[in-house]
Amino acid sequence: MTGHEPREVTLRIPMLPDMELAASQVASSVAVLVRLTVDEADEVRLAIIEACLNAFEHSQSPDRSVTIRYVILPDELKIIIEDEGKGFSPEHPPERPQTSQLEIHPRGWGLKLMRELMDEVRIESSAAGTKVILSKRLQRDGGEEREAL
Repeated sequence: MTGHEPREVTLRIPMLPDMELAASQVASSVAVLVRLTVDEADEVRLAIIEACLNAFEHSQSPDRSVTIRYVILPDELKIIIEDEGKGFSPEHPPERPQTSQLEIHPRGWGLKLMRELMDEVRIESSAAGTKVILSKRLQRDGGEEREAL
């Protein structure tokens, strides 16, 4: 092996309360492997949580599960969050009605937040499901390669 082949960790989680935290914990382990800074790791974890919560809340996936793939490439970490739900138009994301004007934790900022936290966010959605692709560039320390799986 040349050390430049993609490495991948795949996690499939049910759409149950707090399961997005399992995806976040796996992201923590992957972040250590690719030597993300603490801030970068926090950004990745938060973006994954938001993507999972969006899938849980909006996808209406018949199998009620989400697949998360953590793909380690030589120069970036890609996280692919997929569901088999009804899909949506990324230009017109679904809105969640607020239960109260005084709601403490308003929702609806997930896509915007993901875009602010990650270097790139792509969304592919159709009636067969949605795929959110989050990318974080890997910085090199003086040309030193990061560890791979």
